[in-house]
Amino acid sequence: MRLIERALDATLALVLPLLLAALVGLTLTNVTLRYTLGASFAWAEEAAIVLMIVIAWAGVALLWLRDAHIGIDWLPEKLSPRGRAILLAGIDLLAIVAGAGLAYVAQGTVDVYWTLDLLALGVPAAVKYLPVQIGAALLALAATLRLIRRLRDMPP
Repeated sequence: MRLIERALDATLALVLPLLLAALVGLTLTNVTLRYTLGASFAWAEEAAIVLMIVIAWAGVALLWLRDAHIGIDWLPEKLSPRGRAILLAGIDLLAIVAGAGLAYVAQGTVDVYWTLDLLALGVPAAVKYLPVQIGAALLALAATLRLIRRLRDMPP
């Protein structure tokens, strides 16, 4: 399990900065073209939206893997180490259910938008919803890996 967790972490940690650089580069190029030549790429806005969605959902999974989401520690700090571990394991379980549920439900949206096109990109509009579905599945996977780690390292 640790191998899967490390591989997923390393992959997301590599891909996320590259996607962010692509988003920034695309946006800056498009703005520069617009203000210097009075023209821009027609597809840049749609591509930027898709990149932002991918970045957001991949980031959710990476943050969950690293246990780096922001949170309020008031209750966990009041608990014993074992109580804290049990509470956080319960939160991981909720994330697994939410991620898996969203990935499942998102299939209907992907199916509907598969028949429509993003005109500027010339691809099915489902590409805007696939990152949500895949990201939710990655969240469920990341939460499962965190839950396994929490259970393995649970204080007596």
